[in-house]
Amino acid sequence: MIKVLLIVGHPRNNNACRIAAELMRLASPTEFSFTVGFFGQQSDTLIPSWEKSAAEEYWFPTPGANSLPYLRALNRLIRERRFSVIHLLASEGRGLSLLAAARLGVPIRIAHALPGEPAAKPQELQRRSGNALLFRWATHLISADLEGGARAFGRSAFSCRGLVLTFSPDSDISAVLQPSEPCPREHGICRIYRDLASVSLSFDDGRGDNTEVADRLLLPMGIPATLNISTGYVDGTCPDRYLPTRKQAMTIRDIQRLAKDPLIEIAMHGDCHLNTDEDIFRGREKLLDWLKLEGDARLGFASPSSGLSPERFRSPQEAKLRNSIQYFRTSLRISSRPLLRVLCRKAARVLHLPFLFRIAYHDTVMCGAEGQIIYCVPVMKGTTTGELMALVRSAVKRRGAVVFLLHSIRERTTGEDNWSWKRRKLVCLCNRLSALEQQGMLCMCTTARLYNQLQAKDQIYSVSPSGYKKEETR
Repeated sequence: MIKVLLIVGHPRNNNACRIAAELMRLASPTEFSFTVGFFGQQSDTLIPSWEKSAAEEYWFPTPGANSLPYLRALNRLIRERRFSVIHLLASEGRGLSLLAAARLGVPIRIAHALPGEPAAKPQELQRRSGNALLFRWATHLISADLEGGARAFGRSAFSCRGLVLTFSPDSDISAVLQPSEPCPREHGICRIYRDLASVSLSFDDGRGDNTEVADRLLLPMGIPATLNISTGYVDGTCPDRYLPTRKQAMTIRDIQRLAKDPLIEIAMHGDCHLNTDEDIFRGREKLLDWLKLEGDARLGFASPSSGLSPERFRSPQEAKLRNSIQYFRTSLRISSRPLLRVLCRKAARVLHLPFLFRIAYHDTVMCGAEGQIIYCVPVMKGTTTGELMALVRSAVKRRGAVVFLLHSIRERTTGEDNWSWKRRKLVCLCNRLSALEQQGMLCMCTTARLYNQLQAKDQIYSVSPSGYKKEETR
């Protein structure tokens, strides 16, 4: 049973009571239990539209000049009941309520914009700006329309974490109330974010140690990943001179097994690690056969050694390739201040200073779609977790997308090539990325989903019985 707290506020708040009643009416009574919180004394007369239900009522001290009694009561109730979801429908004390719930570890904290909520008057700007600073503790911002959400939470905050929810008999309200378990990327709340930063881990070649990393690290932590398979390297048909590495490769059975997991994407990486059309399509045919896919299935393609340039990919000669794949992943992008980017990249390889790494790969963070092209950040043996996190923080701030390109993951990298990365570093990176995702600051996904999110930057998500349906922004 999922415990939900609905903080309605003053009992005469007609709009808040109506929304609370709709939430309880549409939710399954066998799946959710509700506690409704009011401000004031229990003797206060409720408005006629409020219908008694199976929900338990709880009366808080009214937040005012001194909010300590309210916060103490809220803290006590959350500790005692261990709520999974908190809906805040009261505009008064909304920011403080979000902060208290976040500090006590409530997984979902939802703030509602009430229908007809007026725009802030000049004398209210100071109070509204204070609450706006605390809206970052909300995992969801919900409104009945775009303008109402922008007016209540600010256009920037609502464009990042906003959801337009219309109450109708076919609304899948459970999708809003469900905690983000077991896999928010596939079944839970993360899909409603419109403009959240995205991070993808992309592993090249199909090296044998990637199987162990997926089975023992990524999948248990619920972290998606993309495996770019060089089919000739895997099945042993690749000539020695074209082998990407002498290390042991994954098996076909491993690829077939991992492909069944929704957190794993299998993408193309050529047959013999080449960028010729013949090699690319031969690798595609093998993958389609191994994965039992139809001939018109479109997989992603990661260019081996990034040897296929974006200019060549856009050329008329590659029209067949463009029509056969979902996206094309290449290396870094430099679109501004090329001399500065190159110098910082060379300096970062020696000094390993996070700010140098962030400047060097600033243009590789994608803030919008560029056709089918996806850029990536190569992770080399000397790259530190701090350098990668500096770029992640930049992506979070810009609401961009970043793909990290990895190869071998080893316990020790002494004597290994420059494309081997320590397992300890990957564990640290995964922990830090997961922590940011739990705070609602980014979404980890496969490269294919990252590509789809870039394509849908100007769309919002609404709840429907079949899941999250895209609607064009008016």
